[in-house]
Amino acid sequence: MNNIVLAASDNLRLMFDRRGDRWGHQIEVNPDGAWVAALSSIEGSPADDWPPSPAFQHIHLQTFSINGPTALLVGKAGASHWSAAIEADREAGVLRFDIACRLSSGPKYLGSTYSIIKDRNESAPRRLRIEVAMINDACLRAIQASETEMAVCVTSESLPEPRTIRWKYVVNSA
Repeated sequence: MNNIVLAASDNLRLMFDRRGDRWGHQIEVNPDGAWVAALSSIEGSPADDWPPSPAFQHIHLQTFSINGPTALLVGKAGASHWSAAIEADREAGVLRFDIACRLSSGPKYLGSTYSIIKDRNESAPRRLRIEVAMINDACLRAIQASETEMAVCVTSESLPEPRTIRWKYVVNSA
């Protein structure tokens, strides 16, 4: 199994691909009849305790979900365990990310980091709308962006460990 595709609409999809010891992904749009990457997850290495994106070594595709196919992912980096459910909601035409990290010590970095992919003929990245969901806990979630990268970052207050930190976001083609 090399690539797995979750289509949210005729204009938005997610493509998982194997990158070393883990699964990475690209968020792709279809503006003119051809699929092109807009964002590509930045993966860490097996030596990273706190990689730039969650470390997912295993994937399972659940095709009989109510709103569309869902990818279930799990993995480990350092002493932390990662899990995710990523749904291609065909009814709403969005990709829904629900990610969690079970950690035993304070994270150096926690979030999902992407390279922004620009077309050679474009001065701006392809348009996507990303909304971060609020979760009622002691963590802050925000989108941070530069010209070349975008991240859904999680910061937390000093809380007892071990604990699980979760972040959710929705991607829609604009």
